[in-house]
Amino acid sequence: MATHSYPQFSDGDVEIHLSTDPSDKYILHSYVLALHSPWFKASISERWNSGGTGNTSFIGIGGSSAVGGKSRWIYELHFDEDSQLGMLVKKATTPRATQMISSSHTKLHSDSPNVTIRLHAERIGSAKAHQDMLGTLYHLAPAFSHENFENAKASILLLANVADIYGCQHVTKMHIESHLRLYRTEVLELCAKDPLDMLELAMAVKSEWIFMEAATNLIGRSKRFFESSQLQLSKLGIADLMDTKRTELREKLQACEYEMFRMQPVTTEDWKHIVAINYFRQWLSERLKDGQGSELAPGYGDLYHSICSTSASVRAARKPKVLDFTTILFNNAAETINELMPSVNTAFDSAAAIVQPLRQDTTRRQSKHSDMHRSLTFMGIGDEELPWVKK
Repeated sequence: MATHSYPQFSDGDVEIHLSTDPSDKYILHSYVLALHSPWFKASISERWNSGGTGNTSFIGIGGSSAVGGKSRWIYELHFDEDSQLGMLVKKATTPRATQMISSSHTKLHSDSPNVTIRLHAERIGSAKAHQDMLGTLYHLAPAFSHENFENAKASILLLANVADIYGCQHVTKMHIESHLRLYRTEVLELCAKDPLDMLELAMAVKSEWIFMEAATNLIGRSKRFFESSQLQLSKLGIADLMDTKRTELREKLQACEYEMFRMQPVTTEDWKHIVAINYFRQWLSERLKDGQGSELAPGYGDLYHSICSTSASVRAARKPKVLDFTTILFNNAAETINELMPSVNTAFDSAAAIVQPLRQDTTRRQSKHSDMHRSLTFMGIGDEELPWVKK
């Protein structure tokens, strides 16, 4: 696992072993580790000196050895039974029940029964993540997978979890963000398609832009989708935030619909304008009754999009089919409806001016991508609303 590019310092006072292979070790500086990691700062809080014996094989109190009279701390990566993440422990204080990855990487150096192949592979991945984490403390970029986003995502999450153990996520974050942006298009598409999974990723790696993108998409999804997300949102600790933004979304939709119902005819001197406004109110009421609009049924956003549409086919669909009160006055209903259409279009144009702010796309995808979920994405998340402090 050790690589020639990885830093090895002859003056280092910390020796880290990630497997039973004697060459698979890293000689680092305690002051660098303590500077970036509160875990190491607490662990290397006192010095134990061997008295200058110069015996490099000596293992002293607290897992330290003597090298040329200088105290050296020795850490090993151990795994509890059925654990795949692992943690560094001082050699002299290693619990007997823990396990290390063997030098051959085919079995475990332990008296415990062999673990499954899958678990062993996960432990090798954890050791790699430890190596990457230690490397970032010396400004080395982790060797993430470039094959596809799913492989990259797995290694990114593992590194984030390892960095979280030692309190140095702030160091690894820059490298994680840089790699995630290589998959920007795919990430943004996934934020729209599966916002819950992307929120989980954003929370794990503290990625502001992914969190904002996924949250905006989730807030605007249908009632059915949003309600089915509550359990996972609670596990992530952001259910209250999402509920607050969701309530704000619905209040804005309802206020918009109220304004549309309050629209007045352009003039009361022309009966066509009065009839057109009444027709629009009837048209809007029927769609709200079907769950569109602020009722947030699946595809609710189609209501607002269709009001603003300039498509000839969409405008034709607005054409009144039955207007009993006009047929009483006119023998030819079709002729009357055609006469009404300019006023009907004017009514929809007035409604479009009210609706337009709701169609604002605050996501990074913008409207050039088709909305397969027929939802609205105008409710963005601000920096001050992030569930962690932005640094």
